[in-house]
Amino acid sequence: MKKIFFFILLTFQFVQSCTKVDENIYDRYAADDFYNSPTGSDVALASVYAQIAGNWGGVGYAGADNGWYDLNSMSSDEQVIPHRNTGDWQLDFAQLYKHEWLPTHSIVGNTWNWLYKSIFTANLAVEQLTNAKAEPAKIAEAKVLRAFFY
Repeated sequence: MKKIFFFILLTFQFVQSCTKVDENIYDRYAADDFYNSPTGSDVALASVYAQIAGNWGGVGYAGADNGWYDLNSMSSDEQVIPHRNTGDWQLDFAQLYKHEWLPTHSIVGNTWNWLYKSIFTANLAVEQLTNAKAEPAKIAEAKVLRAFFY
């Protein structure tokens, strides 16, 4: 009997506890509040601008290797790299120069992935800034950056 009484008492204790808990959250912003501020809209645009440079481990406008610049300059007479059969990396450049592009070509694939990652980042910035009712100039800037990547 004592066990049943204790169990019922414990059950009522849990039913009555903490029905409405309001927390003040200090480590997060609401997206609408953040992107509506000048700093937040600049952060959204900075994430898109950061895509232009790329990174040294991959692609970018003029990244260390396999970038947009390589794709445009090596497929024209702007840049010529002699092919000496000393490594696999030179074969990629020779294929670009001869316009023998394949879907599996690393420079073409890397550039494609970089561009559409950048377009996704720009679309995300446009959406966040539009939902937050940010300045029209900031939204237009994000749209121009998106057009640049297209």
